[in-house]
Amino acid sequence: MPTPDGPERSDDALEQRLRDALLADTVPEAVLGRARSAGLARSPAGSELLELTFDSVDRVRADGCTRLLVFAGAGLCLAVRLETSAGETSLSGWTAPTQVVRARLQTEDGTSDLAIDPNGTILINRVAIALSRMLLALDIQDERRVFHTSWFSM
Repeated sequence: MPTPDGPERSDDALEQRLRDALLADTVPEAVLGRARSAGLARSPAGSELLELTFDSVDRVRADGCTRLLVFAGAGLCLAVRLETSAGETSLSGWTAPTQVVRARLQTEDGTSDLAIDPNGTILINRVAIALSRMLLALDIQDERRVFHTSWFSM
């Protein structure tokens, strides 16, 4: 039987101190708000995920001019270029091996259509700085397929 000062008693004391510390540490309201809204950010029905595989954010200069994101999944690759100039951000993107038929940008505030050039380049100027994801429709082997990127911050 352990003594009152033995290992069992010291473990109990440490456990109680950890519980007290966790209860005293409050979670910021902004974090709680994002956690509550996480359930609202479900994947679009019938769409396939394009996961973020590269983000040049760590390689961007301090003045931040250009950032490149690459998403991939289900045999498709999407490259997105975010360019900041004079306080405004523009977005352009390209897919391979096939071109986008329809592209949309979704933020917490809503969804907007993106312009697509005849060469397949996705374009939007004056993008708001927000948590975002892209929704894409493509025709692959005579079949319309829908994709969505993982969320990213501009």
